Amino acid sequence: MRYSIDAPRSYVEANLIGTFNLLEAVRATPCTHLLMASTSSVYGANTDMPYA
Repeated sequence: MRYSIDAPRSYVEANLIGTFNLLEAVRATPCTHLLMASTSSVYGANTDMPYA
């Protein structure tokens, strides 16, 4: 079983807090470009179980 399914809170905390920290760092030290991306698994597009 994927760890994200077994322990979803740890992923939520890591993703939300990590994204927040990154955005705060960019606000403190502006940059020209910022690209943020995610995988389709986050949004549930991958229906194959276990994930391929």
